[in-house]
Amino acid sequence: MSVFAADRGAAPAAIENTLGMKFVLVPAGEFVMGSDESPDILSKVYPQYERRRVEELGDEAPVHRVRITQPFYLGQFEVSVGQFRKF
Repeated sequence: MSVFAADRGAAPAAIENTLGMKFVLVPAGEFVMGSDESPDILSKVYPQYERRRVEELGDEAPVHRVRITQPFYLGQFEVSVGQFRKF
């Protein structure tokens, strides 16, 4: 089974493989990813986080446009140990 939706013609929104793993369609398109918020602003918005954790969010910068050129299927959930063993 191909993970690329374009290889399957009209792609359903979700599929399930023989191991019972569910996959959802990630369509082609563009979106903006990242954050340019300062650690001070993030600390105010997320007071439950330690300052160190907020400063680690600096790797989210800069805000940038991401383009997915081909639709594909992505696992809806993490692979379980049992699924991996079956594989």
